[in-house]
Amino acid sequence: MGFTWLEDGRELAPEELPLQAAAAAGREVRNKQLQVRFPDGKLLDVFGHAVPLFDASGAVRGAVAALLDITALKQTEAELKQARAEAKAYADNMAAIFDAMPAAAFFSHDRQCGRVTSNRAAYELLRMPYGSNLSKSVPAEEQPNFRIFENSRELRAEELPLQQAALTGQQVRDKELEIRFEDGSSIFEFGHAVPLFDEEGRVRGAIGAFLDITDRKVIEERLRTATDRFRVALRGTPITVFNQDADLRYRWVHNPGGEHHTMRIIGKRDRELLERQQDWERTESIKNQVLSTGVSYQGEMTVSMRGELRTYHVKLDPQRDPQGSIIGLTGATYDLTDIRRAQAEHEKISRQRQLALDAARMAWWHYDDATQVCTWDESFKEILGVTTNSLPRDEILGRVHPEDLARMAAEFVSGFDEINSQPHFGEYRIIWPDGSERWVEVYATAEFRTQGETRLFAGCAGTVRDATERKATELALRESEARHRELAANLDLEVHARTQELQKRNKALAHTAEQVRMLTARLLELQDDERRHIARELHDSSGQILTAIGLDLANLAQQVQDERIRQAVPDSVHRVEEIQKLVQMLHKELRTTSYLLHPPLLDEAGLSSAISWYVQGLAERSGMEIKFDLSENFGRLARQLELVVFRVVQESLTNILRHSESERALIRILRDGDTIRMLIEDYGKGISAEKLAAVQSGESGFGIRAMRERLRPFAGELQIASDGSGTQVLVTIPRRQNPESEARAPLEAAH
Repeated sequence: MGFTWLEDGRELAPEELPLQAAAAAGREVRNKQLQVRFPDGKLLDVFGHAVPLFDASGAVRGAVAALLDITALKQTEAELKQARAEAKAYADNMAAIFDAMPAAAFFSHDRQCGRVTSNRAAYELLRMPYGSNLSKSVPAEEQPNFRIFENSRELRAEELPLQQAALTGQQVRDKELEIRFEDGSSIFEFGHAVPLFDEEGRVRGAIGAFLDITDRKVIEERLRTATDRFRVALRGTPITVFNQDADLRYRWVHNPGGEHHTMRIIGKRDRELLERQQDWERTESIKNQVLSTGVSYQGEMTVSMRGELRTYHVKLDPQRDPQGSIIGLTGATYDLTDIRRAQAEHEKISRQRQLALDAARMAWWHYDDATQVCTWDESFKEILGVTTNSLPRDEILGRVHPEDLARMAAEFVSGFDEINSQPHFGEYRIIWPDGSERWVEVYATAEFRTQGETRLFAGCAGTVRDATERKATELALRESEARHRELAANLDLEVHARTQELQKRNKALAHTAEQVRMLTARLLELQDDERRHIARELHDSSGQILTAIGLDLANLAQQVQDERIRQAVPDSVHRVEEIQKLVQMLHKELRTTSYLLHPPLLDEAGLSSAISWYVQGLAERSGMEIKFDLSENFGRLARQLELVVFRVVQESLTNILRHSESERALIRILRDGDTIRMLIEDYGKGISAEKLAAVQSGESGFGIRAMRERLRPFAGELQIASDGSGTQVLVTIPRRQNPESEARAPLEAAH
C-alpha cells in the first residue's frame, strides 16, 4: 500500500488493524486513535471505529470502518498544551517575582475575600505558615491570630483595604495600619489595594501591596519622645532655643520668652517681631554674619520688649546640610535681665554706702599720756554716748567691747613705736550706757616728746566717727554680695551646663532628623529603582511572552476555521477566541501596571510625553478633565530630576482624585530663568483650615512628606494653598548649573 499504521508509536500488523480486528473478533472496535506514516515520513492522525457485518445466519461476513482525519485537531491540542504550559510558567514567574519583592503583597481570590494569600515576605511578616489563608472575612475561629488597627482603632473585616477595594471596585491608597500580635508586639504597614476585574469588567478580587514602616515609626516615636523631653527640660527656665532658615525666618521655637507665642513667631523674621529698628538691624546683622562666615557667635544683646529693655545672652551656631552647606542657624538665648537688675541694685547700694560714709559725722579727740586723760569735742559725746568732754583713759577703755579691747591695745602699741611710728586706723565696738553696741572708726597719730636723744610717747590725737550704720550696711552688703556671688556662680554653671546639654541634644536631634531624611531618601530611591526594574521586567520579558502567545493563538484561530475541525470540535473556535480575549486583557493590564510603575516614556521622550500619557490615562479612567501645559522649549532635565517632577505630578493628581471631588484639574510646568516652577490646581472642595495648617507646618500625610523629601536634594520648595474653591500645589526648583550634580543629589542625600 505504500504506508504503515502506527498506534502509540508501534507499527501494527495487518490483523491488528481495526477493520481486520472487528471482522476477526466479531465485535466493535471503537475510539481508536492511529497514525498513518507515508513513505515520505509524513504522519497523519486518524480517529475511528470498526464494526463487524453479519449474514442471515449470524456468521461474520466482513466488517466496515469509519475513520476521521484529526491531524489538525491533534496539532491544536498540542499547541494549547504548550500555551497552557507557557501561561503556567508565566504565572510561576510572576509568583516568584512577588515572592522576591521586599514588600508584602496580598491577593484576594474572590470578591468576598473569603480566601486571601500573599507572597513569602507577607507570611514571614505576619508570622503565618506559607500558603495559609490570611482572610479576616472568614468565621472568627478560622481567622489568623493578629489584629489590624488604624489610628488606634481596630478595623472590621469590611473596613480593610483589600475588602474595600474588592467590594467597591475602587482603589484604596495610602493606608497606614498597625498589626498587633498575641504577644503584644506590633508592626506598621503602609500601602494600597486595587480591585481586579474579569473580562466583563466585574470585580473578581483585589490585590494589595504594603511596605513595612515599623522602623520608620520607631524612629518617629523616638524623635517625638526626644522632642518632648527637650521641651520639658526647657520649660520653666529662661532659656529659649530656636532655628531660622537662610532667610532668617523662624522655623521652630522652643520655650519662647517675652510677649510672643510660638505660632506668632514661626515664619517671621526679627524685623517683624522687635519693636525698635536699631534692635532688629543689629540682630539680623550678627545672624547674617554667622550665615556668611560659618563662625558661631556668643555675646549679649539688649532689645526693647513692650517698651522695657531686656538683656539676653545669645549663642548662635550655623546649621549645615549633609553636603556641608549652611542652610540656616540654631540659637539659644538666656534672659539676663533679672541678673543685670540685681547687679545694678548692688552698685546703687554701694554708691549710697559711699555717700553715707562721706556725710558721716566725725569727732575730734586727744589723749595725754602724762595725765592719762582723754578729751574730745561735742560730736564725740554723741558718738560715744557720754555727757562730759573728758574722762580718764581707763574709763574710756572700759567702754570698749571686751572682745575688741586686746586687739585695739595691740594695734595702738604696734603703731606708736618710737622708732617706726605709723598712723593708726581701726574699727572697734563700744558699749553705750544703755548696753547697746556701736561701731566706731578711729584714726590716730602718735605724739612724741624729746628727752635728750630719746623720743618718748607723749600721747595721741585723732578723729572718730560713728560706723554703726556703715557696718550694718556692709554686713548686709556682704551677705547680699555673697548671695549674689553664689547666684551668679550657680547661674553661670547652670547656663554652661544647660548650654552644653542643649548643644548635645540639638546635635542628637539634628543627627536623628538627618538619619530620618537619609532613610526616607534612600527608601524613595530604592522604591523608584524597584519600580523601574519591575516595570522593565514586566514590559520586556512578560510582555514578549504574552505577545508570542497572542501570535500563536492568532495562528491557531486561523487553523480552527477549517470546516473539518469545526465539525469535529464544534466549540474549538469559541474557546480559542476566549483565550485570545484573556491574553489581550492580561497584556493590557500588564502594560498598564508596567507604565504606572515607571513609564518608559519618561526615560525615552522626557516629561512632556510621560506626563501627557499619564494624564490621558487618568482622565480616561476617572472621567476628570485634566489640562496639561508645558512651556515651549522646556527641554530635558537630568533623569533623577525628571523623575521627581513626574512623581510630584502623579502624587498631586492622586490626591485630587481621592480627596477633592473636583471634575477639573490643571497642570502647568515652566522654566523661569534658572528656576523650574510647577502648578497643580483643582477646583474641588479644598482643604479645611485645621488640616491645611497641619500640612503647612509639616504634619502631613505620607504622600506630601514623600514629595517634600523628593524635592529636598534639589533644594525644591513645596507650598500648598487652599480655600473653598479648590487647592493649589506650588513647586519651585532652583535650576542647578551642573546637570551631573542634579543626577547625584538624591544618591548623595541617601548616603
